[in-house]
Amino acid sequence: MFAREVVIPHTSPIKQTTAIRSTMLQTSLGFLRERGHFDDYLALVDPSHRDVILESIAPSWLPIAVADAHYAACDALGLSPAEQLALGEAVGDRVQGTFLTTFMRSAKAAGMSPMLVFKQFDRLFFRLFQGGSLQLTQTGPKDAELELRGALLTRHKYFRQAFIGVVQAALRFAGTRADVVKEASFRANTDTLTIVASWV
Repeated sequence: MFAREVVIPHTSPIKQTTAIRSTMLQTSLGFLRERGHFDDYLALVDPSHRDVILESIAPSWLPIAVADAHYAACDALGLSPAEQLALGEAVGDRVQGTFLTTFMRSAKAAGMSPMLVFKQFDRLFFRLFQGGSLQLTQTGPKDAELELRGALLTRHKYFRQAFIGVVQAALRFAGTRADVVKEASFRANTDTLTIVASWV
């Protein structure tokens, strides 16, 4: 019987997310444009935040309300779960690829595994978000659970699907194939999203 092990615990106390790195939104926008959704997105995004989203080219911190408007517009696009997942995976490839390049070189020498990649998620999370918390639990030899808490953006189905895509991208980085990556639960009252992942 495999004993569950909390590899990365939640921060204490957990604070609500207050800001997001502009890199996340710009990467997301780039893939929406690439897939032909940009004009529809512009028509749907809250006009009071549109200019900030479009003009935040240089890396900077943006208020979470700006990101909330972005993901609300992404929800309103009505994309299929498969396309939301593909967009999330593309963003995950880009963001993690930049962040993990140096780590991957040393990890390959030590023997790459999904858990080694997942153990970098808290560092990545706090480079992209101010506030919120991420917990990583290993639940089996090839099974893990990732929980986001206090993360306002989890209220958006698009964000939740995209995060599943980010986890799948991480498994591919590790050179493994995903068996199951899915949303196990979402609790709106605490903005808590739990994703379970298994690999082969």
